Amino acid sequence: ASGATWVSIHHGGGTGIASPDAHAAEAAYGRWLAVLMVLGRLDPAQSPGERVTQAAAQAFIAELRRCGNNDATIRTRLSLLCTALQSLAPQISFTWLHPRRLLAAGARPAAAANRDWSDWPAGDQLLWEAGLRTGDILDQPNHAARLRPATLRSAAVGYRRWLAFLRGNDLLDPDLPPAGRVTRDHVRAYFNCLRESHCNASVIARHTELRRALQIMQPEHDFRWLTSPGGRSLSSVLPVSHKPVRIIDSKVLYDWGLAMAGEALRHPNPEQRRIGCRDGVLIALFAARAPRVRSMASLRLGRTLIRTGDTYRLVFEHEDIKTGRRLEYHTPARLSAALARYIAVERAELLGEQGHDGVWLTEYGAPMSIHDISNMIRRQSGQAFGTGFGPHRFRHALGTSAPLADPAHPGVAAAILGVSGHMVEQHYNRASQADVAHRFHDSLSKTRASVRLTARRAFDAAGPAGQLALALPRPGEGEAP
Repeated sequence: ASGATWVSIHHGGGTGIASPDAHAAEAAYGRWLAVLMVLGRLDPAQSPGERVTQAAAQAFIAELRRCGNNDATIRTRLSLLCTALQSLAPQISFTWLHPRRLLAAGARPAAAANRDWSDWPAGDQLLWEAGLRTGDILDQPNHAARLRPATLRSAAVGYRRWLAFLRGNDLLDPDLPPAGRVTRDHVRAYFNCLRESHCNASVIARHTELRRALQIMQPEHDFRWLTSPGGRSLSSVLPVSHKPVRIIDSKVLYDWGLAMAGEALRHPNPEQRRIGCRDGVLIALFAARAPRVRSMASLRLGRTLIRTGDTYRLVFEHEDIKTGRRLEYHTPARLSAALARYIAVERAELLGEQGHDGVWLTEYGAPMSIHDISNMIRRQSGQAFGTGFGPHRFRHALGTSAPLADPAHPGVAAAILGVSGHMVEQHYNRASQADVAHRFHDSLSKTRASVRLTARRAFDAAGPAGQLALALPRPGEGEAP
């Protein structure tokens, strides 16, 4: 039955797959059936889609490895098998069959493969690992305990940059402790080197990372002078110029996301429908509530995204919020319907047979990372508005749009964003400037309408001869601009 289906699709003018690819996919599917038969897993009564289970796929990989195939060959076999299955059972999602995910089980853990301090001097490594361990709070300050994993990684990367500078200038003495190398002459040379190729914001960030790493390794020392030389903060010495931000109204962004999801549901290609619906709902939720991208990526179905009647409740715990404040709110009605559809259909298809509670899934069924979400927003916004922007732009949009929409409650933006009113005013709110511009253009429109009405009355009262005189230019005058 599978063979007849394949012949009807590819030899009867079906999918448009190039002939060499079709033959390779056909051979890969034949190999898949042969392995299932050898393993005693082939049930002729099952359809092609019903045979493809997690257990069968893992057994297929194990048999290929037993026969001496390396990972590169197995990846090719799996990719071609997925191509064949997409033609034989287009109504089923096989995104979970991606070789990168299936072969990940044999890879070494990411933590062991990516140690950010493996090339440091031995003494520095010991101090860093000791600083990361949580001990008795009465023993000594533990700066790492209150830092998030991303902050710890940036501190490690910043300290590696410092070591690379010392090593490149023949200033690194591996026998000295970290504090012994941080002399004013060395820091001054590092500062001057950074100024040659870095903007002020990057120079401040590099010094902040260095200070943070040193505080973790040797908390008994005072390294505040690295970011506040002479008692003045680097930010006051090195002014940072902020680029102008194009603010788009949150309602425009919200309608854009919902429209994208609606268009995706009408797409004939199942893969395009799943991804388009996911992107549209995600964008609409960003526009409606503007969480940080880290909070959005942390959403888990049934735990932090909870169905309550016809709506959903979003719960961002303090560990997922930059400010440490717990945030909780419901989704709007229109968005709730679109979100319910995505969870019930598109997410279920992307998930396949995998078992996790991530809300936003990649095309391969894995939870989307911060990087995945940010790249999607930049790509989609670039296509929609000509210039791409990241997820943080939704916070700027809401900080400006909310006070304009509800001027009687100026604190609504701070409540939704989970920050103080001062932060909204300083970093997000452009509502006062926008309100002044709006009132200015509104007064211009009213003035133009009044002048137009007065001119029309005068024109009508002038009669035909007067109208002709008014229409003709006066001597010496050119045409009106």
